[in-house]
Amino acid sequence: KSNMATIRLFESVKHAQFYSRFRFSYPTELYDKMKVFLSDNGVANDLMVDIACGSGQSTFPLSPVFKRCIGTDISEAQISYAKEKIDKHTPNVEFEVSSSDKLSFPDQSVDMISCAQAWHWLDHSTTIPEVQRVLKKPGCVAIYGYSRPILENPKAEHLLDFFYESTLKGYWNPNRYLLDNQLSDTPFPYPLVEKHEINYKKKVPLSDFIGYIQSWSGYVAYCEKNPGNTALETLQKDIKNVLIEKDEENIMDVVVPYFLHIVKRILVIQH
Repeated sequence: KSNMATIRLFESVKHAQFYSRFRFSYPTELYDKMKVFLSDNGVANDLMVDIACGSGQSTFPLSPVFKRCIGTDISEAQISYAKEKIDKHTPNVEFEVSSSDKLSFPDQSVDMISCAQAWHWLDHSTTIPEVQRVLKKPGCVAIYGYSRPILENPKAEHLLDFFYESTLKGYWNPNRYLLDNQLSDTPFPYPLVEKHEINYKKKVPLSDFIGYIQSWSGYVAYCEKNPGNTALETLQKDIKNVLIEKDEENIMDVVVPYFLHIVKRILVIQH
């Protein structure tokens, strides 16, 4: 809902560790679509700002395109992990702790704003005016992410769906469900110009997928209310048993439903 305050869920050091290690990266095809849009629409390449950047997974891929890439996040722990990833190949990448509704950039100074897997957590009533303030004309906003990954093994998928919908019921923030329909019900700063959907198949070790689940905000909330629970261990054991039936004990075929929304601030030509 657009009138909700920015939701702060990923700030503990432990949560940042799981997020940095196990969250899915984004396919090259997704960034290629952004690059084509930038080129076709005359967007300059001086500055890209990645808001709610987490530990930087979404900040680095566009660093070859822009002269400067700056990731911002409200979590000091996430920014700490992001800064550790900067190396000699990415000298143009920076990170800073700041909120999406109080950006540190001058008016009309940013060519592109990106937001990966976080737009549903932000307070749109305060973030959207800030985005509109700092974005150049022309400029664009890329809002992207993925809804819940699907396991190709039907029995394993049934177990995961039960865990997501039933075990964690009541522990998800309601805004999390905006991702399930790929943010089609959320407001954007400008009219939608392009939408892309990419179902990407990955082979993921079961242990890594369990690590990914540990980064879920709903699971973290569940553990806070149910200390010492064994729900995830049980899920891992049950999935492993159904994978053994097909000799797939350690590796799962996972389909990740990625999406990309691109909106554009146009250059108004005065006659």
